[in-house]
This record gives sequence, C-alpha cells and structure tokens, in this order.
Amino acid sequence: MKALPILLAILLLPAFVWWSDLHYQRNLHPRLAAAAERALASPDFAGVRVTVDYLDARLEGTVATPLRRFDAERLIDGIPGLRVRPRDNRLTAPAHLDIRREMGSLHVSGLLPKGEEAALYGLFDVNTRLTLDEVAYHSHVSSPLALGDPELKGLLAEFFALSGDRGFAFDAAAIRLHGSATRELEGQWGDRIATFAPTLDIDSQLTLYPSRFHLPGYRASAPITIDTYVSLSRLLEKPLICFDAVDANLPQGQSTHLSQLAEQLVEASPRLPLAIGGYVNASAAQGSEEAQAALARAARVREALVEAGMNGDNLEIHRFDASPHLPDAPRNTENCVEIVII
Repeated sequence: MKALPILLAILLLPAFVWWSDLHYQRNLHPRLAAAAERALASPDFAGVRVTVDYLDARLEGTVATPLRRFDAERLIDGIPGLRVRPRDNRLTAPAHLDIRREMGSLHVSGLLPKGEEAALYGLFDVNTRLTLDEVAYHSHVSSPLALGDPELKGLLAEFFALSGDRGFAFDAAAIRLHGSATRELEGQWGDRIATFAPTLDIDSQLTLYPSRFHLPGYRASAPITIDTYVSLSRLLEKPLICFDAVDANLPQGQSTHLSQLAEQLVEASPRLPLAIGGYVNASAAQGSEEAQAALARAARVREALVEAGMNGDNLEIHRFDASPHLPDAPRNTENCVEIVII
C-alpha cells in the first residue's frame, strides 16, 4: 500500500508534463512573446527578431551599435519570467568605415570587427600619412567587406592616387565615393567593386570630368618648364577644333591653324606628348558608331599635326566624354576635338 502513491505519481507525471506544456503554449508563451515584442517595439530595434522558449529568449538580427545589443538584452531581462543568456544574444552591429583625404592626409573613422586592426593598416602604403580620428573594434560587429581583400586594397590605391580631396566609405548598405573622376574611371571602379562587394549598392557622388587630363590637380609630365606649360596650355585652351556633323574632313581654315600650332609646339619641345581627344556623348557605348566617329575626328587632327612636322609617336588619340553636367568643360563639345599636354 505504501508504494501506491509513488506508483500513482509516476503514472501521472507524463500527464502533468503534458498539461504544463499545454498551459505554457496556450497561455504563458503568447503573453511572454507579446511582452518581448512590445519591449523591442522601438525603431532602434527594427532589425531584431526575438524567439521565446520557456524562460529563455533568443535575440537575432542587427542593431545600429554594439551598445544596442546590451540595451535589447536588458529590456528582455526586465520581463518577469524571461532571460537572455549571453550565448542567446546573437545580435550584431554592421561595420562601417570612412576614409577621406583632407589637406594631403588620410583620415579614417569607423566601427570594425575585433581583430581587424592589422587588416586596416594593411590597406595603405607604409608611407601613407594616416590619421585615425575615431576607429572602434568590437567582437559583435559584422562587415560586408573583407579588409584583407587585395582587390579592395588595389582599388583604394588607385582611387587615392588621384589628386584632390576625396572619400571612400562603406556601411551595411552601400559603398560611397566622393571626389572627382572621369566617367570611364567611375565605370571601372563600379565593375571592380561588384567583384568583391556584390551585395552592396554603389553610391557615386563623384564630380565627373571629360578625361583624366581635365581632373583637378592634373600635372603634365611633359619635358618643358612650368612657364612653357602654362603658356602652351593657354594656347590650347582656345576654341576647339569642331567638325561638321556629317563630314570627317577638317573644317576650312583648320589646317592652317594646326600647322601654326604644331610649329609652336615643336619649338617648345620636339618630344612634347599630347593627347588628342574626340568628344562623344557620355552615354555612347564603347565601339558604337558615335564613339568611332569621335575617334576618327581625333585621328584626323593627329594626321594634320604629323603632316605639319610633329612626331606621331608623341600623339595619343583618346575619347573625351561630354556631358552638360561636366564642370569646367567647354560650352559646346559636339563633334569637336581638344588637344591637351600629357
């Protein structure tokens, strides 16, 4: 008889467990889950998902900063009957990095995963003047970019090799480019970014110029003095060589003009390198009829300069993009050719 209560308890235990679970699922779980959702209803936790399993709550998703991880955990711990164990707080904050050049020095700020210090310094040449304004590292930060990727390092080296103030930044959504470039460079950089950051958008806020020779801070490497360079540049800034829309021949009077120009250029330096650029609408595809026509006009100008006595080995033919939004571009570049010193 003494064993009967024990036997009954053993037989009723599964039923009690079943009833307790049913009571939890029907009553307690909905209330706890709703309380957890209300606790995290702030826009600060819009990217957070909470899962309730009896006493334990699991947090997943993203928050703006590592501090928000602890804020979310504290709010859930404040609900009677719930807790967040450290292993169940799986929230991460997105990395972000801002690299900008000002007054010849690179300034860096951002939030990166813990252990990325060496990778950050590895992005730059050892002789780079680097100023770390505010860079933090945290173990619960996820980055959309691998800072050790050689493609990223190569892109940054090329990007910051150009003169002028410029900036490269990324966060969880996009890569942002500031500064100046040509449309061709912008397209090349976009293609390269897509190879190592396919999930990120590209927010290009670049000021675009017709060619690299027009970029602010461009300095020709021609074997002439600075005074001669300035004098010749002013000479070449005179009205462009413009063609008839349907005629690839030099307009009347241009042959004489180019002969006189060639004489002055050769006098300055027989080895003077020049870029002869045919303007074309920036939307024209490479190899299109419009682009080929622009290169043909540039080639015709080159022929005239060679006929006038210039060394053809020093004369390069280029495509110059034309757009109404290009700063400092000539007013009318349609069907025109420009000559610049390399």
